[in-house]
Amino acid sequence: MKTTLRIALCTGVLFASTLCLSRCEAWGEVSFDTDGMLLVNGERFFPVGIYELPEGDELKEIADAGFNLARASADAGSLDRAASVGLKSWIPLGGNMDVRDDAALEKLAGIVERFKDHPALLVWEGPDEPLWNVWYSTHGWMYGGQIAAFKDRIKAVREGNAASDADKLFEEYRAALGVADYGSAESAVAKLWEVLGEQPPRPTVLMSTAPERAKALADGLYAGYAAIRKTDPAHPVWLNHAPRNTIPDLAYFNRAAQIVGCDIYPVPYQTTGHSDLVNKRLSCVGDYTERMQAATPGKAVWMVLQGFGWRDLREEKPEDETQGRRPSYDETRFMAFDAIVHGADGLLYWGTHYIDKPSRFWTDLKRVVGELAGLQDVLAARTLDIDLRVELKPTLNSADRGIVAVAKRARGKTFIIAVNEFQEPLGCTLSGVPVADGARLRDTQKGSVLTVNGGEVSCFLGGCGVAVLEEQRF
Repeated sequence: MKTTLRIALCTGVLFASTLCLSRCEAWGEVSFDTDGMLLVNGERFFPVGIYELPEGDELKEIADAGFNLARASADAGSLDRAASVGLKSWIPLGGNMDVRDDAALEKLAGIVERFKDHPALLVWEGPDEPLWNVWYSTHGWMYGGQIAAFKDRIKAVREGNAASDADKLFEEYRAALGVADYGSAESAVAKLWEVLGEQPPRPTVLMSTAPERAKALADGLYAGYAAIRKTDPAHPVWLNHAPRNTIPDLAYFNRAAQIVGCDIYPVPYQTTGHSDLVNKRLSCVGDYTERMQAATPGKAVWMVLQGFGWRDLREEKPEDETQGRRPSYDETRFMAFDAIVHGADGLLYWGTHYIDKPSRFWTDLKRVVGELAGLQDVLAARTLDIDLRVELKPTLNSADRGIVAVAKRARGKTFIIAVNEFQEPLGCTLSGVPVADGARLRDTQKGSVLTVNGGEVSCFLGGCGVAVLEEQRF
């Protein structure tokens, strides 16, 4: 069942900009279609977003590149700036969405009331990676800071029985952490601080209480979500997760959103370890897309993709320029379309504020975004519910991943989007292609043409390759 949300036409005094007023009616209606795709003024809309909102020519460059959504601050000037170049925006609410008392409720309602009628606003965002951060903040202390503190203190009491007892308890602590036996680890911790004659510096930061603290946060966010929906039923709420945590735990948090997603930055997969799945390669993007769908059945999924290199986040750059490198054009294109064939309803790019512009990577990213913008109606179209089968051709490789393909209908034509999730070249036969016998499919990038025979067509892709095949009309 479709739920329609209406954004009120802006007639209030908050919006002095004539440009904002002129754009308001054009962005007047937002809704979700039955498959989770966003509708804007009744038209299916595929977001391609960016986590920065610079000024002047840089902002115009972002809009000209094909981005249609940008992260704004909770201030009218930021939203006006987005609207000035035709960008829609989302506002991150952060911890303000965690409502556990009347004061927090009043503060959140005030923020939402202040900006809910701004024409640039499309979506509210909750705190980033909320579930993961409950665990991560604790993990950093238990596995890092506290271990370092113990090492320093045990050195200071290296002689005598206290040192012997401390060493033994320290090893018990580390051994218990090594098998995720948090109860035993924390018991050893309590005894160890006692032997050292000190009070625990962070007695409440415990892995064993993380589930309880996570539940309290999830409930607070759900209360905040209810408050947002009451104050502003016109704009959806989305939550972004880390590429971590179990599906049931994610699902509990996802009660507080209509759109969910996660950020996954696997390049270079040999060293980042950003994926904690068995699959560390680029195709983990598709795996995480499916995990988000499993954690929020029937809701929209927006995936946050890599707009930086890991070395860009470090003040001291590694001498080896390949360490933490930025994605190549082919990798950037693959990750985008891998998310799409696995059902992503939108894509956003994080980290572009860390890269130099101009740069090779920025040029490559804009090229990919431009392609996505040119395919807006195709990407926003429903995936056809057909039996589109993929049979790999014989290969010398293990091919533990294969070619994934989906079909869409737009512009009165059939489009086939196919990605090779294996790192080496593969060929396949696509069967059940919904076009007439003898029809031709043209690769929109390479220009090569394939002929459909009996509902089948042969497709060949390089490692982590992509093909967008458009039915040719004569």
